[in-house]
Amino acid sequence: MTTTWTGAVFAKDDLTINGTGALDVTCSAGHGIVCKNDLRLVSGAVSVNASSHAIQAKDSVVCAVVPGTSLAHRRHPLANDETPPRAGST
Repeated sequence: MTTTWTGAVFAKDDLTINGTGALDVTCSAGHGIVCKNDLRLVSGAVSVNASSHAIQAKDSVVCAVVPGTSLAHRRHPLANDETPPRAGST
């Protein structure tokens, strides 16, 4: 089965989010941040509000403890290829 992921922020390879500013991502019709490989949240304040997964990564998600980080979602805050769907989600 082939899964096609798209999101408001999309990376075909590794993605690192780093800096002193803030990143606000809103996606009313899908995933917030999607990465086909490794996703690293190193610094800065990241806020993701998405109707589906807030963050979707194929290989890994590495998250530093970043004050001000918020992940809002309807189904899953974080997901990868091996995240089973929750009961009642589609």
